[in-house]
Amino acid sequence: MNIFNPEHDLCLANGSPHFVPPDSALEFGRNCFGLNHWIEESSDDRIIPWGWNPYLKRQFQKKGVSDRLLPTDVEIAAIRELSHRRTAIQARKYTETVLKPYRHRLTQPLARETTTLSEIDESLENLGSIVLKAPWSGSGKGLRWVRRGEFFPSDRGWCTRTIERQGSVLIEKRFTVIQDFAMLFSVEGGKVRFAGYSLFHNENGMYRGNLLASDEKILRILEQWLAPGLTEAVRDALISYLSSHFAGRYDGYLGIDMFICRDGSSDEILLNPCVEINVRMTMGLLARKIYDRMGKDLGDGDHSISVEYRPRFGEISQYIKETGAIPLHEVGEENRYAVIIK
Repeated sequence: MNIFNPEHDLCLANGSPHFVPPDSALEFGRNCFGLNHWIEESSDDRIIPWGWNPYLKRQFQKKGVSDRLLPTDVEIAAIRELSHRRTAIQARKYTETVLKPYRHRLTQPLARETTTLSEIDESLENLGSIVLKAPWSGSGKGLRWVRRGEFFPSDRGWCTRTIERQGSVLIEKRFTVIQDFAMLFSVEGGKVRFAGYSLFHNENGMYRGNLLASDEKILRILEQWLAPGLTEAVRDALISYLSSHFAGRYDGYLGIDMFICRDGSSDEILLNPCVEINVRMTMGLLARKIYDRMGKDLGDGDHSISVEYRPRFGEISQYIKETGAIPLHEVGEENRYAVIIK
């Protein structure tokens, strides 16, 4: 059974098997049912979701699915722990230690975790502009952009509630991002395998789309800004980190988000080699698999995939007819969401 469950991150953030995801997230999953068959085919004795969480496991248990086909509570707890943004900070620190020749090419300072508003005030005073993040959150959720002198009561209240519910808040310096991208990995049987590159576009933390292109094309784009050998060095460092911290605790795909940015004070081009670790399938992985299957027909970098939403029924199907976009799943008149190639 192949399950596209885009509510996954929200379920991890809540942590309870009794959590009720918002209707919009569940509708997205229903509308785009079967999407991740592009990534990996399921079989009669295997369930392959976008990501495992306590809510999804409980839904299968309620339907009488054998525990033999489901992950244990220990395995799901490990997925939640590894998905905490603290893990991304730890991975970033690791890359710092093994990439000493490139240290001057990496963003500084590193993100940090806090449990107090006073540390946030201190970071604002020192850095001027920061991004505050909840330890777990869905795409575009759980992020707060704050500037010195503009840390308003609503922001302070959000931080207080996040610390109460999730135990902490993550603080990062805000940079001017030039290009978002990711490295994709597969962990299976204690072995970590590099699964390709993903070049994507965000707006205020919200996913907007992925370029459909070969790894070679993506590398050429990245190397416009990055020092020779840096991308490969980061990839090897992350394989080493994942082999030590993920292998044996998690089996499946994951994506590590990164960005190339401009330092506002020096105007230097820098790399943040570990912004987020998504312990699940990703849209970038979907784009990689689609290009690997259809690249000869699509052209190298001539197309992209995106998530489309229309508030009224029938508008998505009409949009597809008018534009000639290629849906990656069945689209009916009842759809308000679609993932398409355009």
